[in-house]
Amino acid sequence: MNSVFLQQAALDSLRNQWVAILPEVMLGVIALALLVLELALPKKHHDLIPGVSIAAQLGLAAALLVNFRVGVDSETFNGSFTTRCGASSCGSSSSRHRSS
Repeated sequence: MNSVFLQQAALDSLRNQWVAILPEVMLGVIALALLVLELALPKKHHDLIPGVSIAAQLGLAAALLVNFRVGVDSETFNGSFTTRCGASSCGSSSSRHRSS
């Protein structure tokens, strides 16, 4: 590999919008955290793990709902991940923003 290729790859990685795949990444983090809990907690405290799982997933769902429009109408990861929102499904931008 030459240095020009590596520099281009570094620039491409800076342009990636990681927020576009954040929900999937966070589900993976939650799963790993639950595995650590299962290993770290004594057997008598394993009944806490389902509650932690549900709370974490509800928290992730709430965060997703609050930031639902982040990354919409964008292309990232060198064109391999594209999000588009039609006017019929997301509403027009003029109805979402009030003019002052």
